[in-house]
Amino acid sequence: MTRKKTIEKKAQTVPSDEPTNNETVASEPSSSTPNEPEATEQVSELVNGVTNLSMTDKERGEMDRQTKSKEQIKAEREAKKAEKANKKANATSKVVASPAPQIQQHAPQIPNGQTLLSTTQVSKLENKKDVTQKPPSPEPKSAIKKDTARGNREVQFDLNTTVLRTPSEETISDLPKMFVFTDLAPNFNVHPVFHTLAARCERGQVADVDDLCEEFLSAFVKFISDWGAERLHNSDADPTALGFDLDLAIRPQLGYLTEDGRWPLPYALGNLVRQLKREIKRLDEPCKHAHTKEDGTVAAELPGGCDKLKELEEWLEETRYSCFELATNSISTHLMQKRKFSKKIVTFDWCRVVNRILLDSLVGEDPDLKHIVVLDQQLNGRGVRHMDTLLDKNVKLDYGDLRSLSVALHKCSIVLIGCSAVLSNGCVAVPKGSLSIALSAQANNIPFMVCAQTFKFVDKVQTYGRMALLGRENMELVPSSLITAIVTDIRIVPPSSAPAILKAKALESQN
Repeated sequence: MTRKKTIEKKAQTVPSDEPTNNETVASEPSSSTPNEPEATEQVSELVNGVTNLSMTDKERGEMDRQTKSKEQIKAEREAKKAEKANKKANATSKVVASPAPQIQQHAPQIPNGQTLLSTTQVSKLENKKDVTQKPPSPEPKSAIKKDTARGNREVQFDLNTTVLRTPSEETISDLPKMFVFTDLAPNFNVHPVFHTLAARCERGQVADVDDLCEEFLSAFVKFISDWGAERLHNSDADPTALGFDLDLAIRPQLGYLTEDGRWPLPYALGNLVRQLKREIKRLDEPCKHAHTKEDGTVAAELPGGCDKLKELEEWLEETRYSCFELATNSISTHLMQKRKFSKKIVTFDWCRVVNRILLDSLVGEDPDLKHIVVLDQQLNGRGVRHMDTLLDKNVKLDYGDLRSLSVALHKCSIVLIGCSAVLSNGCVAVPKGSLSIALSAQANNIPFMVCAQTFKFVDKVQTYGRMALLGRENMELVPSSLITAIVTDIRIVPPSSAPAILKAKALESQN
C-alpha cells in the first residue's frame, strides 16, 4: 500500500503539458467537465498506467497474481488446458468427406473489472471434451463373426460362406498318392516301420549310431518287400522304370526321418543312404548276368521286377553283415597284439564295438586284462550298459564320471573309445566329454585309440551340433593331434590316412 501511495504522489507531480502516450489517451475524455465518479475512474486509470510503465514484467506478474482471486486463477488455468486439448484433438483428427459438425471450444477471457465465473461454470469447463466424430470405416467381409455384445470375445464360423476351389475342382482322392502332402495327412506315404524307428529314437531306445544304422537297414528291407508286393498288383506300373519309382517312394520316408531336411542324417547313416541310392539307380540298367537254373537253363525273369528287388534285399542283408559283424570281428582281431600288454583299459560312454573288444579280451582262463574303468559324462549314463555285460566276468570293474578322470588314468595302459564319424582331415566325432579324456591321456603319455568301421569315414571337415534321430546326443570333435591311432576293419591306421581310406571306398563302390 505504501508503494501505491508513492506512485499516486508522483502522478500528481507530473506536469500536464508533457503527458505520456497512455496519459494522453486517458485524458482525452476530460475535455468536458466530468462528474465526480468519472474523475475517480480517470485517476485510477492514470495510476494504473503509471505503475505499468515503472514496473518490470516480473513485478507486474506478481502484482496481477495478488490482485486476482483464487477462483479467477483456477478458471484461467482450466481454460488454457481446454484450449490445448482442443488444439491437440484438431491436429490429430483426419479430414473426411463429410465430417460431423464440430463444437469448437474457446478459452474464456476474463478481463479486469468484470465478474468472475461461478463454480458451476468452472465444472462445466472441466467436463467438456472434444466431440469430434469420425464415420466408421467399412469392415471387410469375413467368414469369422465376432460377438461384441458379450464381455468375453467369442469366434463363430459361418458355414454358409463359399469355399475357394481350384479351377479343375480336383480333390485329394483324384491326385496320385506320391504327390499328396496335406496338413490333414502329413505322413500319408510313410511306412509304419519308419514311424516305429523314429519313435524308438525319440524315446532313447536306440543306443548309438551302429544300432541306428542296423535298424534302418532292417526297416528298409521290410519296406521294399511291401512296396514290391503292392507294385506287383498294379497293372499300370512300368517295369522299365522300377528304379525311378522306388527312388520316388523312398523320398517321403527320408523326409520324415529328417523332418523335411531340417536336420541332417548322421554321417554314417548318410553314407549307407548314398550307397543305397546308387544301387536303386542300377535297377533300371539291363541285367548283365542272366539267372541260370541247376540244370543249366536260363530262368525266366519274374514279372514286375521282383527279381531285381530281391537282389536289392540281398545287397542290404550283405551290407548289414559286412558293416557290423565282419567289421567288428576284424577290429577285435587287429587289437589282439595291443591287448596282450594291456592290464588296465579306460573307456568312455557306450559303444558296441568297444564292448565286443572288451568281451573278447576276457576270453580264456587267465586273461591279461585285469582292470576295466568305465566313465560317463554324468552318473547313470549310457556307460552303465558296459557294466551290465561285464558283471559276470572275472575282472575288476570301476564306474565313475569325468570328475574321477585323474584317478581312472592312474596306471592305465590304453584309452579305447568309439566314434560316430571320422572326417577327412583326421578329426573324429565322439560323444561330448571325450576331448577332456584325450587331453589328459596325452599329458600322461597314454595311447588314445579310436575304433571305427570304414563306412564311418566321410568326406567332410566339420560336424553339426544336432543330427536327425539322435538330436539329444551331443557330439564334439577331437583333433587328429590327440589321437594315437584309428582301428578300422582294414588295419590300424594313423589319423592322417583318412583320405586314403576314402579313396579305397570310392574305388570299391565303383566296382
